[in-house]
Amino acid sequence: MVKPIVSILIPTYNHAATLERCLRSVLEQDYEPMQVVVLDNRSTDETYDILADYEKRHRDRLYIGRLFDHVGPVDHRNRCRILANPRSMFLQYLPPTDALCPGYVSRAMGLFETSKRIGCVLTHADAIHPDGQTTAAAPFREGTEVLPGSDMMEAFMARGLHLHAMPLFRVEAYNLSHSEAFIFNRFPTWLPLVMSASIFDVGYISAPPCFCGDARARLGEAFIPAMEDQIEHYLFLQAFHTIAARLGRSAVCAHLPAAIQRLARECVRGAQGLEQQGRSLEAQALRALGLAYAPELDPETPRQATASGARA
Repeated sequence: MVKPIVSILIPTYNHAATLERCLRSVLEQDYEPMQVVVLDNRSTDETYDILADYEKRHRDRLYIGRLFDHVGPVDHRNRCRILANPRSMFLQYLPPTDALCPGYVSRAMGLFETSKRIGCVLTHADAIHPDGQTTAAAPFREGTEVLPGSDMMEAFMARGLHLHAMPLFRVEAYNLSHSEAFIFNRFPTWLPLVMSASIFDVGYISAPPCFCGDARARLGEAFIPAMEDQIEHYLFLQAFHTIAARLGRSAVCAHLPAAIQRLARECVRGAQGLEQQGRSLEAQALRALGLAYAPELDPETPRQATASGARA
C-alpha cells in the first residue's frame, strides 16, 4: 500500500537563531514519503546560508526557495504552498521557532488512518525558549483519542484559543478555510483549525509533546509584533463567534465573553512584566489594549458603572 505524501511547509524570515533546531526536528522524522518546503522571504541574517547548507545534505526530501522581493506574511505562506508537491494529501505549516518531537508525523498519520472523518490531528506542545530550554504546558487531554469537531470548537473558544498543540491537516479539511473572507497575518492555522472542526472530527495526541516557540519571548524582544498578536487574537475570537453563530453552535458562542476577558488578562499581565523591565510606555500601551477589551479589569472603573454597562 502506497502511503500518502505529507508536506511540511516552513515560511521563514530572519530565523537563523532557531532554524537549525526546527529543520533537524523535521528531517529526523521517520515517516515516508515526506516533503519539506522552506521558503525564505529575503532574510537579512544567516537564514539562507543555513538553508543552502542543509539542502546540499538533504536533497531527497528538502526543497529550498527564496523570494526575489520581500512580501507580506499571507503572500509568503501562499507562495510556500505553491512549491509543495501537488499530490500531497496532508500538510502542516511549521513556524521556524517550533520543533517536532521524534516520530511525530508517523503517530499523527497512524491516527488519520483510523478514520477518514478526521480532518486534523493535534499533538500537544510544550513551550520552547530561544535558548532551547523548555517549559511544560498542561495537555488539553490525556492520551490519544478522536473527538467530535463540535466538541473541539467549544473547547477552542472556552480556552480562548490557548491550546498548546501542533496541527497536521488533511488537505481537504485545510482548504475549507478558503471559503471564508477572513485573513489573519499572525496566526494562519486558527481559521483552518476552526473550519476543519466545523465539518470533520479532530484527533488529539498528548504525548510525547512537540515544541512551540514561547509567545512571551516575542513580547520581550519585539513589542510591535506582540501587540499585533494580541489585536489579531481579539479579531479572530470575533470571527470565530461569527462562524459558530452561522453554524448554530450556541454553546461555542456562549464562551466568547470569557475568552475575551482571558485575552485581556493576558495583556494586563504582559504590561506588568514590561513595567518591571522599565518599559513603561510599552506597558501603558499593552495595558490600555487589555482594558479596552475588558474595562471591568480596571480597578479605577466603578463596579456599578461596569455592571450597568453590561446590562445595557
